[in-house]
Order: sequence, then C-alpha cells, then structure tokens
Amino acid sequence: MAVDLFLRNLRIKTVRAIVDHITETIPVPGEGLWEPLSLDYTKCLASLLRYRPHTEHLDEEDWENLISFCLASISPQENEGSQLSIRSGYRSVPEDQDASDSRSTPSRIAIAPTSVSRERHGGNRNVIEEVVTCIQLLTTIPNPPLQTTAQSILHGLSEFVESSVAGNAHQLAFNSINAVVTKVMFDQSELVRSVLLGLVPVIRRLWATKLQTLKEELIATLMLSMIILVDTARKDPSESLAHDIEALASTLHSEYVKRPEKEILQIDETTLYHNEACRSRPVHGPCLGTARSEHNWTVLWLIAELLKLSDGIHTRIKSESVREGSNKRQRFSSEIQDVFRDSVSATGTRRIYALQLIPFLESEVDIETKESFFKQLILNISDGNDVVSSWTMVALTR
Repeated sequence: MAVDLFLRNLRIKTVRAIVDHITETIPVPGEGLWEPLSLDYTKCLASLLRYRPHTEHLDEEDWENLISFCLASISPQENEGSQLSIRSGYRSVPEDQDASDSRSTPSRIAIAPTSVSRERHGGNRNVIEEVVTCIQLLTTIPNPPLQTTAQSILHGLSEFVESSVAGNAHQLAFNSINAVVTKVMFDQSELVRSVLLGLVPVIRRLWATKLQTLKEELIATLMLSMIILVDTARKDPSESLAHDIEALASTLHSEYVKRPEKEILQIDETTLYHNEACRSRPVHGPCLGTARSEHNWTVLWLIAELLKLSDGIHTRIKSESVREGSNKRQRFSSEIQDVFRDSVSATGTRRIYALQLIPFLESEVDIETKESFFKQLILNISDGNDVVSSWTMVALTR
C-alpha cells in the first residue's frame, strides 16, 4: 500500500532499499517467509518496476541481483530428486507435495509425467505471473545490461515456458525472450541459435492457444527464429532439421485451415501493390495497422518460408546422396506441389488457403509446371464462390 501510494515520490535510494528488503526477506522460493509474503512482495516489486524511471535508474548490480532473484523464483527447485529428463520428458517430483506449492523440500520422491510437473512447476500462479512481469519490465528498458545475463535469462525463461501450463505469464515470458534475443542476436549468436531452435517444439505446443496476445508474441519469436532456421539450413542441412521445419509448418497449417472462413485472411484486408513493386515480393501485403490482417498475412508468409526451407534442404540432401552414390530412399512428393494441387482440387478453407499461398510460392516451381497449372487455375475464376474467384485472380496476377 505504501509503495502504491508514494510510487512517484520515491527516491532511487528508497527504491533500492525496498528491493533489497524484499530480496533479502524471501531469498529462497518455498523457504522461510516465502509462503505468507511472496504474493504481496512480488506485487510490490512489479508496482515499483512499472514506473519506468525507477527501473531505468537501477544500477547494473541492482538490476542483475533483481533478475537473479526473479529467475530463481520461476525456476524448478534444483535437487537430486527434481531433475527434468529431456529425453524421457519426465521430472521427478514430490509425491506428497501440495499442488499449490511446488518449491517445498520434498521428503519422498516419485517419477511423474511432464503434465503433472507442469501443474506443480509454478507454485502460486499469481506469484509467478508477478515475477514474470518483473522480468519483462526489467528486460524491456532501453539499455539493460544483458551481455553478462542473457544466457541465464534466456535459459530460465525457456525452461519456464517449456515446463509450465500456458497462461498470461507465457505472453510476458515470450515478450522478454524476444526483447533479449533482439538485443544480443549479433553478439551472442550461438546462444540465440540454441535457444530459438529449442523453442520450436514449445511454440508448436502453444500454437493452439486462445490467448491472442500470447499468439502475437509467438509470431514475433517465429519471425526471429526464421533467421536462425535459414542460416542453419544453409550451414548444416539435415533430415532432422527438415523434419522439425515440416512439423512446424504443419502445425501452423492445421490451425489456419480449421478456422472459420471469416477468420482467415480476407481480400479486403490486403493491399495490392503496383506491378513494378512486386518483383521481389508477393503481389499483395497486409493492411498495416490492422492487427488481424497483419497476423494472418504473417502466418501465411511463415508457412510459405518454412515450405521453401524444407524443399531446399531435401533438394540439397538428394544432390549430395547422388554425388556420394547413396542408396538412401528419396522423398517423392513436395509440400509445395501439394499446395498447388489443393488450389484446384481441394474444397472449402483448404482450397482458399492454398490459393493464398501461391503468390508466396510461385517462384519455386518450374515454367512447365507453371504453364499447365495456369490453365487449370483459370477455371477457378468462374467458381460460384466469390472468395475463391478473388484469390484465384490474386494468384494469377502474380
């Protein structure tokens, strides 16, 4: 109450004293006074940090101590009986531990599935949300001291979003991840590469979320991940990478085609470019400033780029196998060819989706294939569905 009342009048010396008091009073999650004080104290921290002048005036040592406190508060307890096995997807958790407090010291250990550990990981969800809010506020100031802390922040937040149930805190966590990655991508490229590649399965799991704010942050993370995926595909193409890329594209595709027709990209939500501007980009773009238009257009762009990457990797692997005289079984179908086939033979949203992808993908097919496809596609213009006719003309224009 005191912090809320005097927030704008506090001197930085008082702010530091309050931060020190909180971090020294409840230094270890689940121990000492954590149970009765953690919710009010983390709310107090969040209130302090929401007032930007206080956050920006923290010196580097105070900032790093506060980040360490917050990361410890969202991290699963590190002990011999509570380790996450990446291979098995299981975490050892206390058998008699209360679901609302996962950080108390276990007396008996049992193996539990990941889904159970996710429920117990966060303890009090309100406390966790306040702590993640603090991390988000600390990492989004203009010049945070990230060069020495980026690794612990990215690993801590990655572990959090991987092992906890999706909620509002995930949106804040991904916002922080995006902010940190953007600031250190060129200085700590290998760290960013490993973190973003590790987050791809997490994004696939969370993509079905109904929280639109979370989905927007996932898209931002995917946009950053595309830089890494393109570079990795160029340097080290492999079947496993192609599989991961195809699985991600499939997740985005499945969610998109399941939407009602009115929730996918609409023709009146796009901007058609003049011919001279279309040589290096699709013939249409989103209406900037319109959230739904930007979201849907970006999802289609991501799917198209992922399909191109996948096909490119398979082509390189095939050419290398031919050079080496390998008898490895080759892939006969192409995801891009499937899109072109669906644009003339599929029905409903799936057909519209395929037509919407063609302006992104037409440069990937040879002229002979394009010519025969052109003749089939013209028939779509007379289709009884106005939406199909409109998107057909956009595809043909490209």
